[in-house]
Amino acid sequence: MGKTAWVDIFGAASGALVCTAANAYLTGGLGPFSRMIGLNDTSTGLILSVGAVAAILIAPICGYASERWGRRRVMLLAMPPLIAGPTIMAVVFANPTLLSAQLILPLLILARALQAGGGTGMIPLAQAYAADATEADQRARGMGLVGAMLSAGTVAGSVLLWLAARQGAEIGFAALAVAGMASLIAIVAGVPETSPRLASVRPQSTLTCLRRTWPFLAITFLGLTAYLMVVPLIGLRLIDALGLPPGDAAATAGIVMTVASIAAALSQAQVALFSARRFVMILTLGCVVTGVAVGCVGVAGSVLAIALAMGIAGIALGQVSSVNHAALSLAAPIASQGRVSGLNALIRGVAMVVGPMLAIALYHANHRAPFVLAMLLLFVAAVLPMRAGQRGP
Repeated sequence: MGKTAWVDIFGAASGALVCTAANAYLTGGLGPFSRMIGLNDTSTGLILSVGAVAAILIAPICGYASERWGRRRVMLLAMPPLIAGPTIMAVVFANPTLLSAQLILPLLILARALQAGGGTGMIPLAQAYAADATEADQRARGMGLVGAMLSAGTVAGSVLLWLAARQGAEIGFAALAVAGMASLIAIVAGVPETSPRLASVRPQSTLTCLRRTWPFLAITFLGLTAYLMVVPLIGLRLIDALGLPPGDAAATAGIVMTVASIAAALSQAQVALFSARRFVMILTLGCVVTGVAVGCVGVAGSVLAIALAMGIAGIALGQVSSVNHAALSLAAPIASQGRVSGLNALIRGVAMVVGPMLAIALYHANHRAPFVLAMLLLFVAAVLPMRAGQRGP
């Protein structure tokens, strides 16, 4: 992969990095921030849920539109909402006393919808751009770079929360808005348009795309659902199994998730630097290792053991994520990269809703049930690459 392709993909994925940073900052901080300005936990849940719905609706639209209008043009449409969302939140949290109680919640819901819709739309656009900018034998490297940037965004958002929370919620939101502006400038100035749909290539139907790509879409759903069943339970397990006070458990859970995110980012960066060859082996082994790791979280007897298990899960799932996106891209028709990336983002959004809800419901019935189910889902995902027969370049 040439230097120009690296730079172009980096610029195209910068907006997706801002999106995941904002998601991490909001997920970890919105609850306490909302209480500071008089909103209850139900309002916090509503704000976050609206974001998930917006992401599910907008991501496939962005992917499909990019096949008609071009990747860069749709990026330029998706970035302003991504910037506007944190900007509105910064204003609200900086001046809550100047706004009526009836106005604060609708403004935050609007801001979250803009941020999640525009930001999540940038993810399939970045992946489709990486597919356009790389040849088949370099596809895993391109997807690895995009994946590493998404994970780096999660780490950055967590660090931003740690640094800015004590100074005021608006500081972090303002920083995210500035980062969004920098990304928009990078796209305008340095990201050229690609040719996502060639005139000589007949577009394939969505049904044809699904027939060719369903194993990899299923891996996305099963893998992410399983992982997101475990993430929200780490703090609860630290309380219930290890006896940590709630405040200490929350802080420790944040450290554990930072370790897992850094591990995933480094793993995906490794894929970007050294192109993967044996797709089936990496996907199968990665799903099995991740399954064992998340199962171990359910029986771990110390903070160190939980952190180690989540670090291993981050390394393995980082490999699976990047290689699965590459395999998905190679299986998709050449004129349908944006559409398939959009479908994959839609499935990610559904998993982000289903995983945590299923985890909490099962945890109340049996503390180990969510971890067992997450492990089984990943073992099922491990069979799918062999079913697909995708061996990569």
